[in-house]
Amino acid sequence: MNANKTLTDLTRDIVNLRDKNKDCIICGKPICPWQESEICHYIKRRHISTTWDLLNVAKGHKSCNQLEESSELLQDSHRMNVLDRIDSVEFMRLNVNKNKTVHLSPSDKLEMIKNYREILKQMKTK
Repeated sequence: MNANKTLTDLTRDIVNLRDKNKDCIICGKPICPWQESEICHYIKRRHISTTWDLLNVAKGHKSCNQLEESSELLQDSHRMNVLDRIDSVEFMRLNVNKNKTVHLSPSDKLEMIKNYREILKQMKTK
């Protein structure tokens, strides 16, 4: 089992269920069924400490996610939309954690997988 892939897949599944009726986290406009969407990271994936943090990820337009890196306007919009969804303490925690060095052991990842499977199970039964 590839724990990183499993965590990424579980994170995607949780966010898709959680955000199914929410607007794009980046531009704030509705995500129509025919539009391509994907999971967007406020703090980019290169920061492993926040990669699978459920407060760091949300559903958005694929086009917005691809353009955000080169657009200060979209970056500002993304930041404001994240702040609308989570409280300022959690927002600050994300920003502090992005600079932390994190080494997740195989057992840490297995524990996260177990927890995320349970979250997903609970979401599907609601």
